[in-house]
Amino acid sequence: MMSKIYKCVPVSQNVIVGKKGSSKDTSNAIEDLINSNANEGWELDNIIETSTIIPAGCIAGLLGSKGTAVDSNILVFSKEN
Repeated sequence: MMSKIYKCVPVSQNVIVGKKGSSKDTSNAIEDLINSNANEGWELDNIIETSTIIPAGCIAGLLGSKGTAVDSNILVFSKEN
């Protein structure tokens, strides 16, 4: 029995196409990402939604800010080891 190895790739709409991009631009960029990994033998295994808290800066922290939540998705790829 062969074991699998996994690779996680974070994805965010703002990272991919910037603030002025459309949802079609985003879907095309994600499609390209999936296809380029597939060409290297990786198979899309799962998509995980995450939220990361970015700590407040020095002054904002002193003023009581807790930080900012940034939502993103992680594409999980797998292939046989």
